[in-house]
Amino acid sequence: MMKAFVFVMGCLLATAVTAESVVNNLPVNYVRVDKDGKGFVRFSGQLINPSDCIDETNGNFLSALAFDTTTEGGRAIMSLALAAKASDKLVYAKGTGNCTIYGNRLEDWSWGYVH
Repeated sequence: MMKAFVFVMGCLLATAVTAESVVNNLPVNYVRVDKDGKGFVRFSGQLINPSDCIDETNGNFLSALAFDTTTEGGRAIMSLALAAKASDKLVYAKGTGNCTIYGNRLEDWSWGYVH
């Protein structure tokens, strides 16, 4: 009985922790980069299934994903977003479910593509 309880609790906790936002084929509204290398992409519509860590008092935060240009991944995300904006292409992306780059304001970008 205890093993079943632990298994069920583990599944529930794993589900709660892995909740991540989705950008479902939206155009890029703008790309912002700050002098410390932190940046975010604002999309023309809201995220699907926004993470609980996002500051919902600012509606703009529900339409953006954050990245860090001091990392290779962050520079790749910035390139992807700028290319999508310049070519008027749509973006599909997922967040990480965490808000570490801008500290409980914007969800961090995990992966995405342009089409």
